[in-house]
Amino acid sequence: MKVSKENLKKLKANFLGYIEGEKVDQFLDCYDINFAAGHWFAGDFADRFATGGYNTDVDSCITEQIKRVSHAVIKSIEFHEAVFI
Repeated sequence: MKVSKENLKKLKANFLGYIEGEKVDQFLDCYDINFAAGHWFAGDFADRFATGGYNTDVDSCITEQIKRVSHAVIKSIEFHEAVFI
């Protein structure tokens, strides 16, 4: 994270209140904040209550999950180690 007197002034000028859309990307770039999503974010959302997943219409293979994260314009992705084992 990059913080300076100059970019702190931008908080009031450019990022006051609730921000969304492209403004979020501008905020993350301005302060050099990295953002990632886990591959499970784009899967079938299985948990201990629904081990088969809540969204069974979604192809939950890892390559499709990566495509969906990319489509959401998220630049980084985290993986469970089990994906690689």
